[in-house]
Amino acid sequence: MNRFKQIVSTAGLLLAFLLAGNLHAQVPTVTQDSIINSLTQNYTEKLVLTGKQEVIFKEKLQTFYLEKEQLRQEMKGEDKLRALYELGKQENGEMRDVLTQEQFDLYLRTKPSLQPLEELSMKIQN
Repeated sequence: MNRFKQIVSTAGLLLAFLLAGNLHAQVPTVTQDSIINSLTQNYTEKLVLTGKQEVIFKEKLQTFYLEKEQLRQEMKGEDKLRALYELGKQENGEMRDVLTQEQFDLYLRTKPSLQPLEELSMKIQN
């Protein structure tokens, strides 16, 4: 039984360490913070967000923005594009919980112009 407790305790410490490392990685740079603030302001104006919505929206926007930036640095090609697309779908789901149906519909129409998905450029060989 002591061995089991030791394993559980070690696993808990490892999980806490990994989460702490992930949280540290989620701190935006000054440039990223400026972009996130600008995006939030644009969405707030276009979607007419309430004060409470704006705070939650910005938190979610920041989290997903930083995750996308990390993917852009770590991945390439089709894998990167697929991962960004999936993360974008997850972001939409999270935003759905923050917005009214009307706001969400407008968000989906507005998002491609404010946060375009990267395009995959491929060389065609003859």
